[in-house]
Amino acid sequence: MNWHEITKDYLRFSKKERVGIISILSLTFLIWFSPSLFGVRQAGNPITEADTAWFSAIDKQVLPLREPGVDFTSEEEPGQPGGLVSTEKSDRPSNTELFYFDPNSLSATEWERLGLRKNTINTIRHYLAKGGHFYQPEDLKRIYGLRENEYDRLRPYIRITATEKQKWPGSEKDENRAIPIERPEKIPLDRMDINTADSLTLETLPGIGPILAARIIRFREKLGGFNAIEQVGETYGLADTVFQKIRPFLSISQPYLQKININTVDVEHLQAHPYISRNLAKAIIAYRNQHQDFQTLEELKKIEIIDEMLFNKLMPYLVVK
Repeated sequence: MNWHEITKDYLRFSKKERVGIISILSLTFLIWFSPSLFGVRQAGNPITEADTAWFSAIDKQVLPLREPGVDFTSEEEPGQPGGLVSTEKSDRPSNTELFYFDPNSLSATEWERLGLRKNTINTIRHYLAKGGHFYQPEDLKRIYGLRENEYDRLRPYIRITATEKQKWPGSEKDENRAIPIERPEKIPLDRMDINTADSLTLETLPGIGPILAARIIRFREKLGGFNAIEQVGETYGLADTVFQKIRPFLSISQPYLQKININTVDVEHLQAHPYISRNLAKAIIAYRNQHQDFQTLEELKKIEIIDEMLFNKLMPYLVVK
């Protein structure tokens, strides 16, 4: 038996065997050359100048969209619109308070009391140190890093000292310089009746502007008139320090209060009173439906959610007929 006959048996393949060999070779070829075919970078391949330029271009487009201290995430997370998540610990003081202030003369500590973050405070102080000035409350919105909700919270308390622009002689550019004008504190000549004072009269009080004057009148109307001077201090947005300042100038005549007949009123009208919640209004009506009409106001004390303090607040505004 010669060599040709010996090897012929080993090199002869059936049709199935030939198909299998071709498949294996094809698969090996694809695996070997797939990084080149699909652009997969092997570890250790150097980054070219073209790659660097491409990354820089992407950075220029993306980084302006990212606020300081905020990183992009792969998915939008609850409470973080736009797929942003904060990467810095909140440096906003835990104990904050609101008070009237002039942003041109506020110290860093006072800004912190108002609840601003340290980065924002540094931006404001840098702006002022460079000669910047806030002429109106809206100017504060231009500060980089001051969020809209922070501005909205502070806006009612901004009090900027009035300035007068004057041209100084001898200046080549005749630059405008702001000179602060000292204004005397508003002091009303007479004590005012809080049940009859209009908005213009209220604005003569120290610390009371158009917004607070309108709120005091609106609160008075919803109550049905003030029964005591202390109720003015319950006005929304009126700081206790301001109320204590204006209290000596307030008086109250024998009040004519608008009273609510609890035997005929419905839930909607009853809950419109500032001292009566919807749940309380429902409880009063339910008690009336169950026990028929009220005979005296004292019966209200039988309702579980009405304690002695609440009853005393409500009594001047309710009537039984």
